[in-house]
Amino acid sequence: MIGKAILHYKILEKLGQGGMGIVYLAEDTKLERQVAIKFLPHHIAGNTDERKRFETEAKAAAALNHPNIATIHAIEESENEMFLVMEYIEGIELKQQIDRGKLGIERTVDIAIQIAEGLQAAHKKGIAHRDIKSSNIMLTVDGKVKIMDFGLAKFRSSTPAKAGTTVGTAAYMSPEMSNGEEADHRTDIWSFGIVVYEMIAGQLPFQGDYELAVLYAIVNEPPKPLSDYIKGIPKVLETVIDKCLMKDVEERYQNIESILQESIFKSYHSISSEAIEELEDVKSSVKIRKTHLFALITLFVVLAFFVSQIVFINEPDIAKQENSNILLKRIAVLPFNNLNNNPESNYLGFALSDRIISSLAYIEELLVRPSRSVRPYQNIEVETKSIAEKLKVDYILSGNYLKENDMVRLSLELIDVKTNNLIWHEGIELPFENTFKLQDLVSQKVVDNLKIHFSSKSTDDNSTNNPAAYEYFLRALSYPLSLEGHQLSIEMFKKSIELDSTFAPAYAELGFRLHLIASYDLNERSRLEDAEKAYEKALAINKNLLTGLSQLAVLYTEKNKAVKAVELIKKALAINPNNAGAHFWLGYIYRYTGLLKESVEEMEKAVALDPGNPRFRSLGVTYIYQQQFEKALIGLNLDEESTYTKAWKGNIYLRKSQFAKAKKYLSDAITQQPGGSLGTWSKAMLYYIDGEIDKGLEMIRKLETSDVFDGEQFYNYANLYGLYGKKEDCIRVLKKAVESGFYCYPFLLNDSFLNNVRNDDAFQKILIDAKEKHESFKKKFFLE
Repeated sequence: MIGKAILHYKILEKLGQGGMGIVYLAEDTKLERQVAIKFLPHHIAGNTDERKRFETEAKAAAALNHPNIATIHAIEESENEMFLVMEYIEGIELKQQIDRGKLGIERTVDIAIQIAEGLQAAHKKGIAHRDIKSSNIMLTVDGKVKIMDFGLAKFRSSTPAKAGTTVGTAAYMSPEMSNGEEADHRTDIWSFGIVVYEMIAGQLPFQGDYELAVLYAIVNEPPKPLSDYIKGIPKVLETVIDKCLMKDVEERYQNIESILQESIFKSYHSISSEAIEELEDVKSSVKIRKTHLFALITLFVVLAFFVSQIVFINEPDIAKQENSNILLKRIAVLPFNNLNNNPESNYLGFALSDRIISSLAYIEELLVRPSRSVRPYQNIEVETKSIAEKLKVDYILSGNYLKENDMVRLSLELIDVKTNNLIWHEGIELPFENTFKLQDLVSQKVVDNLKIHFSSKSTDDNSTNNPAAYEYFLRALSYPLSLEGHQLSIEMFKKSIELDSTFAPAYAELGFRLHLIASYDLNERSRLEDAEKAYEKALAINKNLLTGLSQLAVLYTEKNKAVKAVELIKKALAINPNNAGAHFWLGYIYRYTGLLKESVEEMEKAVALDPGNPRFRSLGVTYIYQQQFEKALIGLNLDEESTYTKAWKGNIYLRKSQFAKAKKYLSDAITQQPGGSLGTWSKAMLYYIDGEIDKGLEMIRKLETSDVFDGEQFYNYANLYGLYGKKEDCIRVLKKAVESGFYCYPFLLNDSFLNNVRNDDAFQKILIDAKEKHESFKKKFFLE
């Protein structure tokens, strides 16, 4: 063939030969460029059906446009020969590079991330490679990675379990391919793990003198630990490779993107998730700097550092928000320790820190972590640095207190976590009846020592002059966020208000507890009206009370008053533009009204300002509405052990038809809250999976008739009716949802649970109504 011309391609030299034919270097005389030509085996070119199928696959592969994928320029035919015209890559095979010696951790990870990026781009287009191996990966002269032969592996003449493939090729096969089973994109994840293992160890994890011996090892034997080959291999990298090489395909990573993110969250945030954001945006938004101290640290670890700054990856808007807030100072006020551990005064530890947090929340130059973020550190000993890393703060305010007779002695210290310097230390002693003045005193000292100032907005009087009212208030704050805790708290807030009817924070906190108990207990729906009145009373006393503005906005959203809700949140953001809660609840409003892009933007701002806040878990639901299930898992993991998260994870896996996982999470939710709304909702989904239709419908009807007030709840009951195929019930409740203020038009268009009713005329009318409401809201706030 050398020197011959086929069509307008002149053959220059032979480059290689493999299972899919012979490859030549050629000159494209029309475009005056060098190309690689691969002549295909006759079992493809000579079979009409096989050729058509090949052309379909090759066209799909040719549509891939990614810097880490070798481009297919054309499919040509000449004189009964069929050949591909591909990008010519000047370089060597990764296999050849490995044969020269181990690559080292840094180079290995650089290559691995490029392979992963190429695979991600292909998988998003629905194309699996099925033959990832080091000889199918080229390294260019400038260090770039190119994956060869996308979409072609399925056309090999031999099946995996039969003779005809080489031992080298068999060594990269997944267990499912080795068993002759149909393979999907997860077989690429297995092979990716093999290649990364090979780069580190210098040899393959599964070996044998002949093909069947290799296949037996793949299916039955564990790989030799990488630590046997190289000392000091980062544990995070070894963990990633181990999960890639899980023999059960369901236990393996479920998508290529999850590889980096899973390892990062296990190492730095202890968040267990299969989810990931996309790798392209990470690399484009993060510049990796190398120093001699980190010469052997993997790219995974470097990325983890940046994730620790921005919480989620693939979120350039969050990164911008972080950069714009670079002068902001972040602080956590930890619950104070009771020196004499007197049960009668233990409540003061959390309550006093909560009040100081509330005072500091008004300061634009200070990002203070909310009470719910620090509550887990009540009455436990944890290293300051560890807490600071978890809460992403620069300063920690902590202390001890002692209550004896009518006096309270407080010993406080403010620490700069980065330098471990003690900025301020002071003992304060006050009569117990004046403890309500403590919050302002301590807050002012914090502000003075951090060299920032209170704005005029923060001077509103949020205190009471009644010591007994304040004591009831503090006791109420200390109760946990549980059903029993809510009940006890409500009684204490009521007693506080009886003693001082002008104590605005007591009304706001009472509204919050009433709101929570009404939302999650089917028998407590009537408390919702009381919650609304309490919020409104708080704001009537103090129009700038941040907690009152945000919480009433949430309730207004759920009660079909989205316009009023936005007005309240905009007011809260005018008081403090850096208030994380206000940004989050604005995103909550946008979700109900169908502005999903804007919803994500606001919620991500909130997470950037206050990483790890468990109340921001609802970001996961917004991602579900965008059909981004992997991201949803990360968002929900902000409150990983809650019933809310368990139930919604069950919903996600039901949508993905991963029924075993769905049942696990739904069962957990039912165990945690058997009689509540989330537990009942979980039962409805679990019964669907188990085929117990009558029981499932009974659960949905119980939910529907439980004095529902929230349009989003109506919607989630309606789409379950749709899932069960109950068209009339679905349409009826769906109409209630839209009329009650949940008109998330984009989700109605795409929710798979509604597929059974989508072509119904009544559904189309509801869709039109939702669209009109959505467009009206959008016009009012974004198009004026």
